[in-house]
This record gives sequence, C-alpha cells and structure tokens, in this order.
Amino acid sequence: MTKRVLAASTLLLIILFTGSPVSRGDCSAKSSSIESVLQKLKEKQELILIDVRDAREFNRFRIPGSVNIPLFALKTKTFLKSKPLVLINEGHSYKQVMDECAALSEAGFKVSILAGGLYQWKRKGALLEGDPFAQRGLNKISPRTFLAGRGHEDWIVIDASESGNPGADYPNVRRIHIPFANNPEEFIRRLRSAIENRTEEDFTSVLLCDEKGKTYEEIERHVQAAGITNVLYLEGGIEGSKAFEQRQSRTGQGRNSLGTVKDGKPFKNCKSCP
Repeated sequence: MTKRVLAASTLLLIILFTGSPVSRGDCSAKSSSIESVLQKLKEKQELILIDVRDAREFNRFRIPGSVNIPLFALKTKTFLKSKPLVLINEGHSYKQVMDECAALSEAGFKVSILAGGLYQWKRKGALLEGDPFAQRGLNKISPRTFLAGRGHEDWIVIDASESGNPGADYPNVRRIHIPFANNPEEFIRRLRSAIENRTEEDFTSVLLCDEKGKTYEEIERHVQAAGITNVLYLEGGIEGSKAFEQRQSRTGQGRNSLGTVKDGKPFKNCKSCP
C-alpha cells in the first residue's frame, strides 16, 4: 500500500475530541473541572491529586500537594480506594488515563480526571511549583503524542492551508478546510463555529500546526484575541510530525492507518490497510 504522509505545505488546526464517554466502568461522567477542584481544596475537603506523568516530568513542575503515581501502579494502591482521587496529566491526550480511570472505577476506586490537565490548570492561573521555564512548554504537544493517539481518540482536523491539500489521513480523524492566510477574521469565525460545542469537561482541546512551527505566534495572536481557549501547538509543525512518522515506519514502530472525510462526512476506514 502506498504510504501517505502529511503534506509539508499544509497548515492544520487539529481539534482533539478525547472526551467521548468511556464505555467501561463509571468513568464516563467522571471529569473534574479545575474550578471544582480548586473549590474543594480551598474548603479543605478530602481530595488526593494523582499526577500520572513520569517522575522526571513531575520533578520539573507539579501542582503543590499532588503525588506522583504512574498509571500502571495505581490499581495496587488499594489503601486509596476510600479516598476521592483526581488523575492529572499534561492535558494533551487522555486515552490511557481514561482507560485506567474506567478500570479503577470497576475496581472500586473513587476516581475522576482533571479536565484540561496541567495546561488548563496553568492557563486559569492556578498555582504550579517547579521550573517556570519548563511550564512554558505546556502548550506544546509532541509528534509522538499526536501520532500515538490518532487511532484511539476522536479528532477533527481543520485544514487552514490556502489550497486545502488533503495531506495524510488517520483513523477517527475528520477534516474541514478553513483557509487562514488571507482572511484571519473569517478563519476565526468559522473556527469558532466548528468548536462551539467544545467543553473542557469533555477533554476537548485544539492543536495548531503549520509547516515548521514558524507561524505559531501569528496564529496564537488571533486565537487569543478571539478568546478561544485550550489551544495546543504541534512541536516542529507538519514537517516534524512527518519526519517522526517516517522514522517510526523505518524502524517498524509506526503504521499508517486511514480514515478521512469529504465534505465534512467521514469515509469508511480503508479495508485493505494494515
């Protein structure tokens, strides 16, 4: 099968819909808004914040008072079953956290996920401790995270290039062409319409990328002025993502599965694709 890779000239806005209800356990309704967590902490209600990132990232910065427990180890901490737990990650991708949340619910834990993760926690002015320079990277998502989640999480891709080059196609990805370059105001209007039902409690966020990450400042200026929140940027842009995927393919660690849309409607996934 012919490999399909991201077109280097394509400018994309990618909207993650990672908050579809989980079908297992009681976790489908178990998101915790940042406001509710802050209120509970203010009232000194019992609440344990579990940061599930790796220890190195946790040591760089974290929510004060949170504890670092990797996802795979949580189910062994049976002494936590009687405690209300809130799982925390960067807020970039939720597939693993949602799966584990469902499994923990089935096992009798009282668990929810912090909607928006550390990124929204910082954006809303809540306190983080640790390296302030490392915290600046919370609005960036790596090609590895994007490509790892593409087959497991629902995405809407808004192609903001002038030509609307179809580029690469992935499972659970829908595409909408909204040109940005010549009419930012119209772009923002159509973008707002496309994401009007988005809520942070549904773990929804927006990922922006261009060819090499060179136009992020201009895009961010328009997006922030429009009051559109929870915006992430793909590190290295389209070329960085394409290069990463090609490296994965060469080492046998990556596969290119397909599923696209035409005129806003998803195609059937390719039956002959590996």
